[in-house]
Amino acid sequence: MQKIDPHTWCFLSGRICALENNLLRRDFFENLLPLEKPEAILSCLKDSPLRGDFLTPEDVVNFEEILERRLFRLLQEAKDLSPTLDVWELLQTLYDLINLKNFLKEKLLSLKRPTPFPGPYGDETWEALWEGSAVSRDRALALSEMDRPEGLSLRLFTWQTGMYQTAINDLKRHLGEILNNPGLLDLILDGTYIWSLPELAKRTNSAFILNYYLEYQKLVGILFLWRVSKNLSALGITGMQDLQRYITSPLFTPPITFPVKGDEIARDFEKVLEETLPERIVGAIHELPPHRYEKAVEDTLMEILKDAKYFAFGPERVFGYLKALEIEVLNLRLAIGGRLNGIPSEQINRRLRKVYV
Repeated sequence: MQKIDPHTWCFLSGRICALENNLLRRDFFENLLPLEKPEAILSCLKDSPLRGDFLTPEDVVNFEEILERRLFRLLQEAKDLSPTLDVWELLQTLYDLINLKNFLKEKLLSLKRPTPFPGPYGDETWEALWEGSAVSRDRALALSEMDRPEGLSLRLFTWQTGMYQTAINDLKRHLGEILNNPGLLDLILDGTYIWSLPELAKRTNSAFILNYYLEYQKLVGILFLWRVSKNLSALGITGMQDLQRYITSPLFTPPITFPVKGDEIARDFEKVLEETLPERIVGAIHELPPHRYEKAVEDTLMEILKDAKYFAFGPERVFGYLKALEIEVLNLRLAIGGRLNGIPSEQINRRLRKVYV
């Protein structure tokens, strides 16, 4: 990897500094939550930086589509202005993973899939990976500019498809079990993604971004393993030691070792939590439902993320804004969707994540 001069990020960093002023503050959600009718919600949105995206009450009803379009528009802008694709690629990976999941669920399980997220890979790439003829550098070179998906780079082929090929190879080894238990498909793909993130973060040449994802891997990896531990029987797994049969990638390096036998994990799990995590995280993971733990994790990560604003220019400033944008979209979905469905504002308020500004 070639070190990128931070000064090459100056123009985009200036643009990000301006866009940060459009991020929603906590008081916006305090004004939104008492509202319930689309017309009232629209009035609130028109008094915010979202005024250009929500024009009619019908837009409020179709908020999921509007928010998704806005998110990917801003991701595309950051990509277009970036001196390197590393930060954009880091954020895009999650949406590519979801696209791959849905492609495989349709192919293997005949489940109807939603419209794919915008991304560099189409069904041709996923089919090639599944067939074992991974799209190679030579194949990428052979594609004309017209045929090559927009934004696709040779490096994306080399890194991203290699990561997904590893997961698909694991899927194939357990194909019979997956056909009987579809949950294993999510298990294998999610596991590969979580354990691959630090390696992907290293490509940004930013210690700040790498440290963020090391913390993310630890906290989200705990939730991943905890959920598995609660569903061992449903997944057909005999114990936590058996988990690695399904995630055999060399990238699988669990951040926490569980010295347990079979399903008797509760006492050891609590001990590991108490020794590893802040007290509030330990408390949250014991409170069901799991969304309370997810909120505690994301609030903790937001405290780390806020330091990105201290970088005058560089990949950190761009990364911080784009992650903050994802949290903003999540909060808007909780707030607008919750109120349209009559969920009490107090209940929604408890689930809203900390904001970046």
